[in-house]
Amino acid sequence: MIRLAASSPPLCPARHPPQSVAACLSRAARRILSRMGTKSRETIYGASVRAAAERAAETRKAADRLAVAAWNKRMLGFQGPAQPSPALGDAINAGYRYLEVKCLGCNTHQTVALDIVRRPKATPVHELERYMRCRDCSQVRGYPYKRSHLVVLRATNITANDPPSTWWPGER
Repeated sequence: MIRLAASSPPLCPARHPPQSVAACLSRAARRILSRMGTKSRETIYGASVRAAAERAAETRKAADRLAVAAWNKRMLGFQGPAQPSPALGDAINAGYRYLEVKCLGCNTHQTVALDIVRRPKATPVHELERYMRCRDCSQVRGYPYKRSHLVVLRATNITANDPPSTWWPGER
């Protein structure tokens, strides 16, 4: 067992074994030192953390754009399969706010705004197909009639200046 010499009292008499001076500072001494301060972690690492988060967001957005472009090419080139498809949140993040749907009964193209769809943002786009009903065919028949087919994700709504998409190999 090691004994401390009586001539060297501990630095902090309230505790044993001896500790550094910083550990024994009173509240007043801590307040004085905190006013003097040192560089905070925000000052030291803040810029690099923000830059890394920005790069991650940009990379995520680019990845979402590529996933949506691949799905669109598969849907336009081969007319499917719709699975696997990007999630609603990924499509919105990539800037594609509308889903173009074609009714196989009356050949009309309609768009659905993805930001008003009441589904979790992790829901894949292809799962929306089962809920699509053609308004015109349903009015003629008198009950909700489903003959829809997912065409493509779009950045804009269908207008006269931005017509519906066509199949690449030729329209059916």
